[in-house]
Amino acid sequence: MTIFDPKFTEHKKEYLFQTLLVVMVITVIMMLVDAPSNSALVASIGSTAFIVFAMPHRNVSKERYIIWGYLLSFVVGVGGRLIVLALTSTTPLSSTALICLGSGFAVGLSTLSMVITNSEHPPAAGFALGIVLNGLQEGALLVVVGCLALVIVSRRMLRRILVDLL
Repeated sequence: MTIFDPKFTEHKKEYLFQTLLVVMVITVIMMLVDAPSNSALVASIGSTAFIVFAMPHRNVSKERYIIWGYLLSFVVGVGGRLIVLALTSTTPLSSTALICLGSGFAVGLSTLSMVITNSEHPPAAGFALGIVLNGLQEGALLVVVGCLALVIVSRRMLRRILVDLL
């Protein structure tokens, strides 16, 4: 069993360059976003950056998968959050239990919606989870769209020199 990927010795420059890209993109995003208020949302963007720069030529990194994955997860997350809020005052379940249940459904329904529409982008399920847990802060959707645009444009501009590291 080897600890290090054998491809690393052949592609050191690519590994280090693409790691530097992730560092730069996430640094810019963190400078633009109120991360403590949007931690679950920022975490999903960080996961997207990992996938896009570690596997730039796989379907999961393509614009269609990212955009549709996040769009579907946004709809599911908002729906889940609204249901949790509506049930909080009308059910004997505690708000904690409702949030736990809503969180499970958010990730599950995001997963289902992505796989049945062939738009799988796993980090987007974290977006739905973040919405159920924290709601959407004012302007958060615009921030997410901007962050995703930065990641997508970076990949598009550099795709000819990026390699799949996994």
